[in-house]
Amino acid sequence: MSISRLLLLSLFLAATATAQVQPIQPIAPIPPVPGDHRLPDVPEVPEVQLAGSKTVTNRNGENSWTSTTNGTTFKIESKGKIEISANDKDVLSISNDGYLTLSKTVFGGKHKVDMRQEGSNLQKRYFQGSKEKPWEPEGRKWLAEILPELVLTSTLGAESRVERFYKQGGTSAVLKGIDELKSDYVRQHYGDLLLKYPLSDQQIAEVFQRLSKSIQSDYYLASLLNGNLEKGLRNQTTALAFIQAINGIASDFYRSSVLQAVIKKGDGAKIDLKRFLDITRDINSDFYKASVLEELARYDGVSAYQAEYFDIAATINSDFYRASALNKGFDRMQLTNIGMYNGLKSWSSMSSDFYQQDVMLRLLKKHRLTPEAQKIVLTPIGSRMSSALYKQDVLRTFAKTQKMTEENFVLWLNAAATVNSDFYLASTLTSFSQTELSDAQLAGIFNVVTKMSSDFYKADVLGKYAPAVNKGSSATRAAFNAAAKSISSTHYYGEVMRKID
Repeated sequence: MSISRLLLLSLFLAATATAQVQPIQPIAPIPPVPGDHRLPDVPEVPEVQLAGSKTVTNRNGENSWTSTTNGTTFKIESKGKIEISANDKDVLSISNDGYLTLSKTVFGGKHKVDMRQEGSNLQKRYFQGSKEKPWEPEGRKWLAEILPELVLTSTLGAESRVERFYKQGGTSAVLKGIDELKSDYVRQHYGDLLLKYPLSDQQIAEVFQRLSKSIQSDYYLASLLNGNLEKGLRNQTTALAFIQAINGIASDFYRSSVLQAVIKKGDGAKIDLKRFLDITRDINSDFYKASVLEELARYDGVSAYQAEYFDIAATINSDFYRASALNKGFDRMQLTNIGMYNGLKSWSSMSSDFYQQDVMLRLLKKHRLTPEAQKIVLTPIGSRMSSALYKQDVLRTFAKTQKMTEENFVLWLNAAATVNSDFYLASTLTSFSQTELSDAQLAGIFNVVTKMSSDFYKADVLGKYAPAVNKGSSATRAAFNAAAKSISSTHYYGEVMRKID
C-alpha cells in the first residue's frame, strides 16, 4: 500500500475514533393496562321474603306472591287496599274493584279463599279442591289459621296494619309491629309506608335508627335509604340518623350506592361530612371507596375536610383508583397547606411511576405550589420514582409551571440527578434553556452534566446553555468550562467550545 493511501486511512480512523455516533433513544416503558386492577366486590343476592318465595307486581297494581317450602305452597293474588282485623285473623274490607285470593297446596290437597268487594259488601268464598264449601264456619276458621302467618311474611294488608298501629301508638307502635315481621323485604315495605306519615324530625331519626338494626339484608336496608332520601336529608337531625344507618350496611356495593345517592342529591350542607368520610374510610373495596371520594370532591364544603379526604385516599391500595381519587381532589378543591401535604403524602406512597406521573402532571398544571409544597413533591420524585421517562416528564413540567426558590432549585437538581438515562436526563436538564437562571443555578446544571456518561448528551446540554454562558459572568463560564472538560471526545468537546465566544 502506498504512503498516500496509508495516510488517508489513518486520517479516516482518527476521525471515526473521535466523532461518536448519536446514541439510540431508549424504549419508553409500557404504561399499565387501566383495567389491570382489583375488581369490586360482587353485591349480595337479596334475601327473599320467605325461602322459595317470589313477588310480582304488574302495571295494573295487581300483586302476586308465591312461597313454596317443604312441599307446601302458599299463593296470594291481590289488588287494592286490604284491611286486616285487629287480631290479624280476618279481612274486614277491600277497596273498590279490589280482590284477594289465598290458596294453600299441600302434596296435591288445595284450599282457597276468594274475596271481592261488591259495593258495601265483601263477598267471601271458600274452596277445598275444586269444590266450594260454606264460608261459615269452615272458610272463616281456615282463614283464621293461615292469615296471621301470611301477614308476617308478606306485604298482605301492610297498609292497613301500619295505619292501625299508628293510630294505636304512633311511630313506636309501628316499629314494634315491624320487629315482629319475619322478612327484611316486608320490614322495608312497612318502613316505606311509615315514612310517608307526617313524622317529626325525631321520629324520622328513630325510624332510621331502629330499621338499620332490624333489617339485616344490605340490599333491603339500602333500598329503604335510597327510597327515602328526602326524609333522611330533611335537616341535620334526620341526616345524622340517616348517615348512621348507612354505617349499618356491610356490603361495599350497597354502602357506596347510598353514599353516592346522598352526594348526587346535593344536600351536603346537611351532612356531617366528617362522619360521612369516616363511613367512606371503612369501605374495603378500592373501586367503591374511590367512587365515593370522587363524587364527594364535587362539594365545596368538602374542602374543609380535604386533609381527611386525602388521608382516606392513601388507604386505597390500587394505584389506578388512588390516582383517580387524588386527581379529582386536586382538581376541585381549594388546597390548603395541610390538604396539600396529605395529598402529596398519599401521592408519594404510590408504587406505580405511571400513575404518580399522571397525578403529578395534572397537579402541576393546575396549581402553583408553595415553596413548602414544592419540597414535599421534589424529594419523592428523586427517591421513589424509578422510571427515567416518567421522572423526566414530571421534572420538565415542574420546571415549566413552578417558580422555585434557590433552595428548591437545588432539590430539583438533586431529583434530576437520579434520572438514570442520559437521554432523559439531557431532556430534563434543558428544561430551563430558555429561562433566565442565576449563576448558581447554571453552575448546578453544569455540575449534573459532569455526572453523565455520554459525551453526546453532555455536549447537547452544554450547547443549549451556551447563549446563557456568553451573556453570563466569569463564574458561569468557569463552571461551563469545567463541565466541558469532562467530555472525553475531542469531536464533541470541540463542538461545545466553538459555541462559546
